[in-house]
Order: sequence, then C-alpha cells, then structure tokens
Amino acid sequence: MRTSVVVVDRDPIILSLFQEFLSRKGYDALLLHEPAFCEMYGNPFRECEGGCCADILIMEHTISNIELLQKQAVDGCRMERGNKAMLSLFPIGAKANANSWLGCEWFEKPFLLGEIAAWLEKCETRLQKCEG
Repeated sequence: MRTSVVVVDRDPIILSLFQEFLSRKGYDALLLHEPAFCEMYGNPFRECEGGCCADILIMEHTISNIELLQKQAVDGCRMERGNKAMLSLFPIGAKANANSWLGCEWFEKPFLLGEIAAWLEKCETRLQKCEG
C-alpha cells in the first residue's frame, strides 16, 4: 500500500509542483485548495470519527488551516502529529513556535524540494514504527 499525502494550497502552481514531485516519489497524492478532506473542517463541534484520512499532510499557512491543526490536536486527529507540515511565507523563525504548539514541520516559501523529500523520509520512518 502506497503512502498517502494530502497537500492543501490555494496556489495551483504549488499544487502542480507537488503532483509531479509526489507521483515521481511513488506517493498517492490528494491535492486540494481547502482542507475539506478532514471531518473536523468547517464544523467546530465534530470530532474525528473515522480512521486516519491520510498518512502525511502538507498545508499552506493560513489562519483557517492553523485553526484546523489546533482543533485536530485538541480533538484527537489520528494522523501522526510529526507528519504534518506548514508551507509559509513567514520567516523560518516561526518554525520553533509551530513545532511546539502545532506539532508540525515548517517550510518557508520558496522551499527546496530536497528539504521536503528529507522530511517525507522521516515521516515514512515514523509510519513504519507505528506499523511495526
């Protein structure tokens, strides 16, 4: 079974880049303009009821996406916290803050695909430990 990656970004060029990159790496990719894949999205009273909706999540840094990550952290998202990342125009100095209160990785735009690839490998290692 291939690892699933959800990428949420409003920029069609970023989504196209990730489509090509992830398919070449052998991932199943779902590319979206908003995080409607998540049961908690847009519903402040809903909790995660199903299984894990993806193995890895990469989201654009927006207020609504941050609010979703906060809700997921509080209400029991089943996805491994370390397998979530934010793509941001803000300086990398915000990374420590994101790691501490959201539990996610932080990539500053423009990002290097090599850095994303290295992080994806770490995610794969975490997934293997969970399965084993």
